[in-house]
Amino acid sequence: MRATLTSLLGMTALLLIGVAAAADKDTEKVPGLIDLLKDQDELNRIKAARDLADLGPKAKAAVPALSKALQDKNEDVRAFAAFALGKIGPDAKSAVPALIDALKDKQSKVRSIAADTLGSIGPDAKEAIPALIASLKDEDLGPRAANSLGRMGPAAKEAIPDLAKALQKGNVRAIAAYALAQIGPDSMSVLTEATRDKNPDVRADAVVALGLLGKEAVPAIAKALRDKDADVRLQAVGALGKLGKQAKEAVRDLADSLNDPDDEIRVRAARALGGIGPDAKDAVKALTGALQDKNVDVQKAAAEALEQIKEEKKK
Repeated sequence: MRATLTSLLGMTALLLIGVAAAADKDTEKVPGLIDLLKDQDELNRIKAARDLADLGPKAKAAVPALSKALQDKNEDVRAFAAFALGKIGPDAKSAVPALIDALKDKQSKVRSIAADTLGSIGPDAKEAIPALIASLKDEDLGPRAANSLGRMGPAAKEAIPDLAKALQKGNVRAIAAYALAQIGPDSMSVLTEATRDKNPDVRADAVVALGLLGKEAVPAIAKALRDKDADVRLQAVGALGKLGKQAKEAVRDLADSLNDPDDEIRVRAARALGGIGPDAKDAVKALTGALQDKNVDVQKAAAEALEQIKEEKKK
């Protein structure tokens, strides 16, 4: 046993040394690739930017050169340079001013990759928030701008009003809703307001986003269980189900949903109640009634929920 353990430790040490050596070897490539970014041949410059992207964070020493390459006369060099900066991630924060300029590039692929890269850099790219907000109005760039704002998290809270407006744009809506959830509790009021929008698609996406904000959003989600649109109600019961025990404040609303005309909603309501556990005891009567539901899946879900509530009571 001792000899085997010693052998394993030796193999692990050799493996770690090998990984470190490979990392050093990759880093050693960077200076040569930086020089190649200045080559007269555009194909060599493209290859250099692409190879730097493959190295990811190991290529952080190339950030100044890649920032400069965002102004290259060749659009593919510019696109790969922006992509490489995104692969480097937060260590590429000094490139943010150049990336902001790249949002105005004449080529859409460069603008798109620049927007994505700002999201990859994350909160350290907060200087770009006003430019990304402006890009929300762009038909092509809007979804990418919304995604990057979300990836910046709470640092992007100044974008909340504009992301709320973006909920009205079909091609941006779902991403804008998710971005608002990523920004956090500061988005609660605008998402709650969106659950009352005249457009059912807006209401549905708002409910899903609220589900990502935790138990504080439960009252707003519970109200959506009474929405006239079945998909909104389905998203609401799904969101509460994912919250598990945190959704205990919605027990009565979920119990009422056991009478919903939609079979899938009744199934999910029963499962959500089961996930809440003993705190769903007030729904036992409704769940017992659901054992007689016309739908077999509802009956099964109700029976399982009753067992979950009883089993956890015993513990």
